[in-house]
Amino acid sequence: MKRIYVSEEAYRALVEHLLATRGTTRGISELASRLILEALGEVAERDAEVEPDPTDTAQDAPGSSQPQPLTDKQLRHILDLLGRNRWNWLDVKDVLEWEVGAPLPDDPADLTKREASRVIGVLRRWEEKPSPKEVSEARKLLKRIPEGYARQLNLPESTSQVRRYHLSLIRYALRKLKSDAQGAGQPQR
Repeated sequence: MKRIYVSEEAYRALVEHLLATRGTTRGISELASRLILEALGEVAERDAEVEPDPTDTAQDAPGSSQPQPLTDKQLRHILDLLGRNRWNWLDVKDVLEWEVGAPLPDDPADLTKREASRVIGVLRRWEEKPSPKEVSEARKLLKRIPEGYARQLNLPESTSQVRRYHLSLIRYALRKLKSDAQGAGQPQR
C-alpha cells in the first residue's frame, strides 16, 4: 500500500469541509477523492523529478547528460496556472527566477523538464492563501518599500485577495532595492 501525503493546505481544507458538511458521507467521499487525485498527481511529479530514468544512459556518463525538454502536460499545467491567476510569464519571470534560483527562458515552452517541475511547484505555492501571520509580516516588509515603488507592484487592496505570490513579490522587491542600492554605492571599474 502506497502512503499518500497531502499538503497542510489540503488537510486544512478537508477539516473545514468536514466541519461545514457535518461529515456527511457524500461530502467526505467527494472531497477525499479530489484530494487523493491531487496528491497522486503531486506524488507522480515528485517521483518523476527525484527518481532517475533507468533507460536514460546519458545520466550515467558525467558531463554528457542533456536536459530533457518539458512535457506537453507540464506546459499545459504551467499555462493553466498562469492563466487562472492572470499572471503573464514575462511579468512574473524575474520573481520565478529568484524563487527557483536559476535563470529561466523568455518562453515557458523552452523550459527543461526539471525547470518546469520546479516552476510548477512555485506557481502552485503562489496560489495558496497565506496565514494571517504571513500577511502581518508582509505588511511590515511593505513599509520598507518606497511608496511609489510599492504602487508599481499592483498589490491587492483586500487582504482576502492576497496570495503567497504577493508575499514573494514583496520579498523580491526588497531584495532588488537592496542590491540596486549596493550597486549604486560601489565605484565603477
